[in-house]
Amino acid sequence: MKKIFESIGEELGNIDGYDLISIGLVKAKTEDFFDELSKYDSSIRDDVINTIKNGKGYCLGITKKKVLYGLYLFEIKQKDDFKELKHVKTIFSDSVSSEVIEKYNIYVEKTLKDFVTSLEYDKVSLEDKVIELDPKDNGIFQTVGVSVVGYLFGFVFGWIIFDDILWGFLYGVIFMPLFNEVNVIVRNKRGRKKDKNKKDNH
Repeated sequence: MKKIFESIGEELGNIDGYDLISIGLVKAKTEDFFDELSKYDSSIRDDVINTIKNGKGYCLGITKKKVLYGLYLFEIKQKDDFKELKHVKTIFSDSVSSEVIEKYNIYVEKTLKDFVTSLEYDKVSLEDKVIELDPKDNGIFQTVGVSVVGYLFGFVFGWIIFDDILWGFLYGVIFMPLFNEVNVIVRNKRGRKKDKNKKDNH
């Protein structure tokens, strides 16, 4: 039974007592939140604030007891209709085991794939990897069509079950990637050596 709960927890981003959260500007301005990672990178708090300020970035944090023990930092790049989530930095405390880091790397990559299949971003990078739609399999009509069907199903589901249109919007976003059968490809960046985790390089 314990393993079942652990498995469910890992599916939700809860691994070995750590939690995965999205860090917003209010949380980033909480100074003691960065106490652990500041031991390895004194500018980490300023980097996070500057990156996510005014919606210019996105940050996933690994926390335990309201303290940050690891993070994945991304910048949002947009040119015309093309929107990219570009990896900037990954850093972990030495107290986080390599096994936990590897599990989070896998979980975060899965999350980033969902960003692409839901059409939130056209392209996402994570360290030495690039995630994008497979141009061989996905026409724009197929991609948009399936996404709309998924969204409408989720919208109706949330609205009927909870009798609240706001829940309809929420479930529309949740169901959209589940219905989206578009394929993504994960490839290595060209001409770049594989980055090491920050905890191995401080």
